Amino acid sequence: MVGRSFVLVRVMTDQQELFAIEYARTGNATQAAIHAGYAEEHASNQGYRLTRNDEVMKKVEEIKSQMAEDLRNRMSREASSAFDVLIRIMNDEEARDADKIKCAVEVLDRAGFITENKVNVDTNMVFTFEAFNDNG
Repeated sequence: MVGRSFVLVRVMTDQQELFAIEYARTGNATQAAIHAGYAEEHASNQGYRLTRNDEVMKKVEEIKSQMAEDLRNRMSREASSAFDVLIRIMNDEEARDADKIKCAVEVLDRAGFITENKVNVDTNMVFTFEAFNDNG
């Protein structure tokens, strides 16, 4: 008789999928379990159990990764619009000088021209200078 091998493929249930989506979004296992349709009185235990399920947590990580990528793409588009607003204010003849300066500083900072190295000077310092005579 020829030996047979079987591969066990685990498929997540719709409820587990809903839990993964909500848990990735909120980080709250109990609320995610309730949202996924688990009984409220058992949601805490069920949520804990689901966070220990490798397949569910793999799905949570995939969702989080996709959410982060979507956010990066959105922020990239929004950053371009924000930069355009700063430039528009900077060049607006009716804008206050203080606002123009703030926009200019922000643009330079975002472009990497401003560093965080700042020098604080104590205004209570006293300097003493001695005069030297060249004749000795």
